Amino acid sequence: MMLRSRNAGLLPLSFMMLFASVACSGRSSVPMPQQPVQSGTANWSMDGADLYNTRRSQYMGPLLATLVEKRSYPAGSVLGRPLGDSSGNILLDYTFAIPSEAPAFESEAIPASPSMLLLDGLKELRRYSEFGETQLGKVAGSDGASYLMMSNGLYGYLPVWPFSRDKTGEERVVHAIGPDGVVLWHAFLDITANGRMKTTPQGNLLVFYKYGELSMLSPAGGNLGTADTGMETDFEPAFLHGNVLVTAGFSQSGHIQAFHLELGKMWEYQLEGAVANSPVVAADNSIRFCSASGYLHCLAPDGKLRWRIELGTGSFRDMALAVDGTCIVPLDNSLFAVSPEGELAWHREIGDGRLASPAVDKNGNIYTAGPDSGIVCLTGEGNELWKLGPDDESGDWQLALIRPGELFLTQGNRAILVKD
Repeated sequence: MMLRSRNAGLLPLSFMMLFASVACSGRSSVPMPQQPVQSGTANWSMDGADLYNTRRSQYMGPLLATLVEKRSYPAGSVLGRPLGDSSGNILLDYTFAIPSEAPAFESEAIPASPSMLLLDGLKELRRYSEFGETQLGKVAGSDGASYLMMSNGLYGYLPVWPFSRDKTGEERVVHAIGPDGVVLWHAFLDITANGRMKTTPQGNLLVFYKYGELSMLSPAGGNLGTADTGMETDFEPAFLHGNVLVTAGFSQSGHIQAFHLELGKMWEYQLEGAVANSPVVAADNSIRFCSASGYLHCLAPDGKLRWRIELGTGSFRDMALAVDGTCIVPLDNSLFAVSPEGELAWHREIGDGRLASPAVDKNGNIYTAGPDSGIVCLTGEGNELWKLGPDDESGDWQLALIRPGELFLTQGNRAILVKD
């Protein structure tokens, strides 16, 4: 596969990776960092990095839920998906409400600001809102950010569109921020679409864009090149093995493909109807995903259909995968547990509202939340361990198991910590 470097024309990715520390993005080279980062010393990997989208924690979650703490931010604000670092701190995006009279795309003189919060439990350690040449306090219409927590204290951040145009023009900027809040480096990327970030098993950083283009950065911020997967997607990619990325197409005619970062597309699987959630890769390299037609599909590593099971149509969320390979599928107000062989193990309705994407702890206990169910913990067999709420608050739930015995959740403008 050939990747285009903005300086060097067309080069194979394998060649460019030999020069990870010196490859740079074109408009200018990556600016001199305020603190030096030696090539290869910055570990991008999140603690227990979820390369395979399993939503499975290395920790036990709360089994008794005897203590619940809450913290609310100003009305109209929105807290994003929580992520954790190796010390158990929590990173999440925080978007202020934008005044209703604010113009849609005018970035000057608008007080709204997407920021990142670094929390120890519910205690705010730091708030990141300004990075190098980009003033994120001048963003209108933003609905959050794409970000990644690094185990050595570096944070990656990708502003979403619409974005500040004051110095970056039609580009995106990725920032690496040290634990003391200092910007170590920032890299400019020639793309204008929303993106996500994900580490590779080799420790580089992929910036993956909605319209199918991806860029790769080294841990020191060097731009290793770009490639086009040819697949428009809004879903989280997952790694199959080595350099192979599994991506799900976003269209009325859904498709899944395996894309080798050096060799290009390896295979593509097409199905009737759209893909409904992000793909999950199991320990045997089988791939699970749902379709809008109501099926959970399982593909072999070569892209051939292994089995599929009908669950019903509705609104799917991203799935979780237990240690034994059981897939936990949220569909509207229900959870389905499907065995590695494609058999329905159990099905449980929880309240009346749409459930959050579940999290699974190391013993297979399942955690989810919904507007009519509150916060719920089930055993791996589908039996209820405990339940909290519901209350009168509204908003979409997002949750994560970041420290032993604790469950961290966000809903609208509030953060909730449940622990034993």
